[in-house]
Amino acid sequence: MSRHISLFWPAKVEFITWFPSYLVQARGMSLMQMGGVAMIPPAAGILGDWFGGWFSDHLMSRGVSLTAARKVNLVGGMLIATSVAFAGFTHSAVWCVILLAICTFGLQSAGCIVWALPSHVAPPNSASMVAGLQGAVSNTAGIVGPIITGIIVQITHSFVSALVVSGLCCLLGAALYQFGLGKIEPISLVKTSNANQPKDVQL
Repeated sequence: MSRHISLFWPAKVEFITWFPSYLVQARGMSLMQMGGVAMIPPAAGILGDWFGGWFSDHLMSRGVSLTAARKVNLVGGMLIATSVAFAGFTHSAVWCVILLAICTFGLQSAGCIVWALPSHVAPPNSASMVAGLQGAVSNTAGIVGPIITGIIVQITHSFVSALVVSGLCCLLGAALYQFGLGKIEPISLVKTSNANQPKDVQL
């Protein structure tokens, strides 16, 4: 499961690390303007968290299966987040911020379900371990993401390619959630039956 989560995290980290620099360097905003505008995508992300959690649970309350209800958010949210790829091509700073806000909304709509998955798939008394493994893989990708972004910007002298790569990562994440993530159910730990264990021979 964790290999699918890693595709979600780098795109989200971009808004924490590179977004302020992008607004100043690529969009020509002053530090004062950037300070106000930079809060818009995270605010959209808060709405995405609220909406995503409510919508998925609402589907389940209407009889939709757990797998389908969770995948709607995971796949749909990542597809919405591909809007980040188009942000670099618009000449309007307003539309750029709108697209980035839409992206963050989608990421968080999927993200709230990402962190619900450990409670669904973990074997008994193992939810914390599964959540820890998921967090470790996600944060590893989050470390690599900004580094790759910096390399792309340095080579191309433009944020456009970096935004396109982020969009492709979101698209790949949607595909992995749809086709790589099977039925959401507790992981089965196979134990060897006592009947197959060697027995002590008494002499």
